[in-house]
Amino acid sequence: MLLLLRIHYFLFPGLFENFWSFGHLSSSYFIRINGIIDLLETQNVFRILLESRLEGTSRTASEGEGSSIYFTSGYLQILHYLPYLIPLLLISFYVYIKSFRKFIYFFPHLSRVTTLSLLMFLLYPAAVPILQNQFYWLIGGFALSPILISIPPDYNKYKYEPNRTLTKLYYIGS
Repeated sequence: MLLLLRIHYFLFPGLFENFWSFGHLSSSYFIRINGIIDLLETQNVFRILLESRLEGTSRTASEGEGSSIYFTSGYLQILHYLPYLIPLLLISFYVYIKSFRKFIYFFPHLSRVTTLSLLMFLLYPAAVPILQNQFYWLIGGFALSPILISIPPDYNKYKYEPNRTLTKLYYIGS
């Protein structure tokens, strides 16, 4: 990582200094925090307290329902749907931990890849909106691959008859 930062500094010194400046980093931080505050209800205690302290800080150009405020980071999108996601996340957490242990038992050589993918899957929404980002869902596939271990195999569900063509696969249902 340090090597990549040095290469970036060598090739693009002006962009590097601009991006890593205190003003740019604080502006990016305040845009995301103000976006989260704007998602809260108007009479929320946290919103009332924080709006007065963050007055005059950086915000997005257009604000309000249906504008770009919902797309400044992936965490805003997650917070918008949080009431629906909480039960799903609680159930998924237990299944994931159980599946991850089984996954490590069967595939110990993939433990680092899966762990790093999970870390990227959790941290990536801080940078960009995630709902339509294909790279995010690709990484999510690697991160959530241990869940596939928990799906029980059912090999007797389909039967292939050798005297038929491959296109005629018959379903033996219950």
